[in-house]
Amino acid sequence: MDCVFKAWGYVPKHRLCRKCEPLEGIFRSLGYDKKEKSKAISRIFKAYTMIKADDVLRDETSGVKKATAKLVKKLSRLSATEELKLMVDKADRIVRDLEASSVDAEEYVSEISVIGGKVFQTSTGDAEAYNIGQTLSAATTIHDMTTDLERDRRKGRFNPLKDVPPERLRSTITDLLTLFMGDPLLPYGGPQTSVFSQQVSVVSGDFWGTCIGVCTGICSALALYECCCR
Repeated sequence: MDCVFKAWGYVPKHRLCRKCEPLEGIFRSLGYDKKEKSKAISRIFKAYTMIKADDVLRDETSGVKKATAKLVKKLSRLSATEELKLMVDKADRIVRDLEASSVDAEEYVSEISVIGGKVFQTSTGDAEAYNIGQTLSAATTIHDMTTDLERDRRKGRFNPLKDVPPERLRSTITDLLTLFMGDPLLPYGGPQTSVFSQQVSVVSGDFWGTCIGVCTGICSALALYECCCR
């Protein structure tokens, strides 16, 4: 679960996520004051820390990564609200069920994006934040599916793109971007469309060698930042 803001250089990759300028800008555009922004971002980070730990625990059978994930999750839960903990536990069950089924990429991204929307809404208590979380989660999920595909194939892990024929990979990813990045929160056709076109055009026959990160969700995350935060 890579940060889509870091993946495309809007936030330095080495920066600790104690302060997220893109999210601050988004919440500022929704009218949040400094205290409300800080509280919302803190809860979102806590939720996603637990969700990311669960992601590692599902993939790793043993070793340092699994032990670290267990510790991180345990520490994060100490200060999380009961509502947030219940939601994260439910999210883990949903993802486990999805990964045990023959779900396709579209349905998988759809289900995960709903979880992201609920994380944002629960963390902020604001219905308007749902669409933001939904879009960013879709972006993150498409990015993870893409960048992890070769590794998931080698290790026999779940990835809804594994069964997509190579000749259909580009069109499948394009369809996912088109479907999930057209968030109603973003009536800004210009930046969103131009970024989308730029990234899709990069994909060629040598997909992995050319731009393995084409689906980091730049179509949503960066459009959100450009249109809401500047």
